[in-house]
Amino acid sequence: MSFYSNFRDANFKASLSELEKSEQLHNIEIVKYYQSGCKDVNELLNKLQSLDNSPLRQYNLAVLLFYKENYGAALSYLVSLRDNLESLSEYIGIKACILLTETYIAMDMRSEARSCIERLENHDAFISYLKDSPKLKYFAPLLVGAWIEETPQEDVNSAEYWLIVNILKCRFHLMLSESEPAKKALAQADIAWSRITNQHYDSELFKTLQTQQIAIRNYLIAEIAYTEGNMNATLQQLNQAQIEILPLLGEKQAHPSCIPSRERLSHPIYHYNNLGCVHLRLGKPRLSRFYFTKALETLKAHTPVDVSKPLCTVTYHSSQRRADLLYNSALALLNSFKPKHALECLQEISPLMQSKPLYWYRVAECYVMMHLKTLAAGRREMLSDVCLSQTGKKYFLPSKVNYTFKEDEEKEQETLLEQAAMCLRNALSLCKEEEMRVNFLLLLCYVCMNTQPQCALSSAQLLLHMEVTDSQRFIATMYASEALLILGKPRQAIEYLSHIPKDIKLKCHSTLSPIGAVFTEEVSSKFVQSINLSSAHLHGGNLPNAQQALNSALNYYNLTFQPAAQPSQPVPAPILNLAIYISLKMGNHAQAESFLRSRHIYAGMAYPKPSDTNSNR
Repeated sequence: MSFYSNFRDANFKASLSELEKSEQLHNIEIVKYYQSGCKDVNELLNKLQSLDNSPLRQYNLAVLLFYKENYGAALSYLVSLRDNLESLSEYIGIKACILLTETYIAMDMRSEARSCIERLENHDAFISYLKDSPKLKYFAPLLVGAWIEETPQEDVNSAEYWLIVNILKCRFHLMLSESEPAKKALAQADIAWSRITNQHYDSELFKTLQTQQIAIRNYLIAEIAYTEGNMNATLQQLNQAQIEILPLLGEKQAHPSCIPSRERLSHPIYHYNNLGCVHLRLGKPRLSRFYFTKALETLKAHTPVDVSKPLCTVTYHSSQRRADLLYNSALALLNSFKPKHALECLQEISPLMQSKPLYWYRVAECYVMMHLKTLAAGRREMLSDVCLSQTGKKYFLPSKVNYTFKEDEEKEQETLLEQAAMCLRNALSLCKEEEMRVNFLLLLCYVCMNTQPQCALSSAQLLLHMEVTDSQRFIATMYASEALLILGKPRQAIEYLSHIPKDIKLKCHSTLSPIGAVFTEEVSSKFVQSINLSSAHLHGGNLPNAQQALNSALNYYNLTFQPAAQPSQPVPAPILNLAIYISLKMGNHAQAESFLRSRHIYAGMAYPKPSDTNSNR
């Protein structure tokens, strides 16, 4: 028997004996790795790197690095192979381009992934190399199996090749949220699969190939439904995948492959992860956290490797998806308003995720939510500490030292926002996508508003010169005007606020205090604009225009005079604050007190100055 036959049958001692006769150092190191139970992949990497350079060595190094999720290092080897395709055998060239596409998808490098898929579809040397039947007994599999060279020529099944190419196309379109092209690519993959027969493959390899095809198809259908927002269909397809796959798996839970991400589709870790993602999208963060926790519990420090079938196993790293699971858990915790726990999850995976702009955006979200929670808690405590004492008709507030909303807490909030700002700058420096940059800049405007208003203004002005939606343009305009007010430029702020042509619907809520007004229904952007315009006029000292703008806000919000005992709806805190402030500026303290007590506010209400009699009284 040849060394390859002994290796395939897990007879590693006999395989090494054959290899040592021919001094094939590369294959000797790989067989020793499997003989050791695949325990130390780093040792294998070091030994392979010390050997003479060869296409086979480069490819196997890329496979191991991909499994370790060290995509950048894997990419360097694969790009080198791609740039020298003419000097490679067609088989290694095909395998390298397939793994290169996987790496680009894993790194979210979309244009590069598209280019690589087009190369697989149109490269003449690849297409002419494909066969409908093997010259030897079996085809060399592309989808599963680590590869060790035995003969200089390997036959590639045309049907399997197009199966993989169309699956990659389907995944690429899903990455772009394009469900219809993804469906077409998956239909072509089904056609290719129907042409594959078991007589041209080793029986064990074909069984693994069949298992993964079922897993891939079911999970891609589920992902298409997920992309289209059909969560019920997604759950149904995920359950169907388990029903079809489990009988084939038997006691095994995973089938690693030379395309590592394929194994994700048939492992319970990924099933729980998918369920968590679906329920997170359904607005059930607590249930999604349960599934993510189940997936994390399934992980082990060193998942045992079945070395009895070396062509189906590469390394335990293929099932170590802890970083992805912790990232998803952080999203669920954010949606559960637990930013500190979410930040702990994100900080744990920093070494693996810090090159991704979205990671820094999520960390910034944690800091912002922590700031908002601290702000709300401080205001609640301050309001509960304010105990009024009455002497005759006069009310006395306690001294400032009794407030819990102290200067050190304010400094802590500033620190949180400064951390968020640094994270958002990291995200912007890494991000190339326009749509993501818009979201990053919007949050940066909010974060920098109090501590760095000039930065907030610059970010808002940059947004106004980008292609953004109407709602994003409106929000950027509001941020720009607010920053100008903080910088002491009310006239410029009024200019921004006076040129908003479209009326759009916004969902708003008040975070000022739990006992204040809260409104979560849709409100008109003109309503928000009028409130801000009233504030800007107050900053400019123009009380009549401020009053007029506030009356416009009341008209948009449909507020009318209501009896004091039973108001039909709460008055939003911004309106109440502006009305009280205008009354106080006009010197009408009685009207301000009336607003505060009864919330009597209606469109067109006058704010007259008190008469001399009223003043004396």
